[in-house]
Amino acid sequence: MSANGISTLATKELKQIAKLDLAATKRAADGNARFIYDITQLPNPYNGNLVAPDENPNTGGLVQGRPWVELAAGLYRRTYTGYHGEDVNWFATATQTAATADSTLAIAATPENTSVQWLGYFVPATTETYTFFTNSDDGSYLWIGLTAVSGFTIGNAIVDNGGSHAAQERSGTIALTAGVRYAIRIQTGNGGGPGSHATSFSTPTITKTSVFTGRIFYNPITNGL
Repeated sequence: MSANGISTLATKELKQIAKLDLAATKRAADGNARFIYDITQLPNPYNGNLVAPDENPNTGGLVQGRPWVELAAGLYRRTYTGYHGEDVNWFATATQTAATADSTLAIAATPENTSVQWLGYFVPATTETYTFFTNSDDGSYLWIGLTAVSGFTIGNAIVDNGGSHAAQERSGTIALTAGVRYAIRIQTGNGGGPGSHATSFSTPTITKTSVFTGRIFYNPITNGL
């Protein structure tokens, strides 16, 4: 294992995670991007260099397929009371009112003082530059990749359609590789009056579309990423 540097990692926990990352990369290369690992599903995950049985819920031993989780179709949408106010971290402490899986990333009429966040993964069909669009009333943001998981800010959003405004469309581009699973996060909201949201994408070879069938997924264990 020295060729990939795993044996040089400081703890058994880091080595365990690195092996799972390596397996995940191979699965994606083999066309199995819909499978993601959840380390809590291991019968004996490490914490540092030790296994803590009292922290391990998997007392029944190894279950076939563990720790691999098959992603479910769609993105997971959570709805909140209030308007996010252009604060991308607002959702972490906001009051959630509803949750569901969505195959269509659009809301025809967003209620007043309501915000929505979608979480999951986007798996592109082609290797090329993708343009993502949000058309919203009021502010909306979209992230793809590592910044969709953590460290997301208005500054690193692929689409920044923020502010209090009537329905308007903004877009951003990113190079993606076919079959690779990319985290995606979309935030939108309506502060007052009529509200709406729609997400779409295009590429040099794909006409602009709001149909995400077969391209978006979420982790059914975490209901999101």
